[in-house]
Amino acid sequence: YEDSVNQLPKKMHSGKHASIRRGIFFCYELPIKRADGSWSEGDGQYKWYLMDPETDAVTEQTYEIWKSIECSVDEPRIITLGEEEFATAKKKIEAYLKKNYLRRVQAPIGVRPRLVTWMQLN
Repeated sequence: YEDSVNQLPKKMHSGKHASIRRGIFFCYELPIKRADGSWSEGDGQYKWYLMDPETDAVTEQTYEIWKSIECSVDEPRIITLGEEEFATAKKKIEAYLKKNYLRRVQAPIGVRPRLVTWMQLN
């Protein structure tokens, strides 16, 4: 199991037809401060976010997000978001993380969240 996990890509993305709501799902690894005062790198806290593409509103409710992103193994992969549109959405969610997480934990400059995966909900 460990060997197969280590061979998986470090970042993944997907897309699906949205049966409940449209948006962009993001999973970020958020940095945490360790007891010795150092900041995590690759072993932080994982958090889900769902951003509405029309209002830029962000949902952090895990159960609500899970109901939006769940799908079967054979569900078709649908991605219509272009690179530029994704870059814009990513900047918006990272500004949200800076305002609502990094400031709260007083993360120093250079300590950043890491995007793990994302999914477009069409």
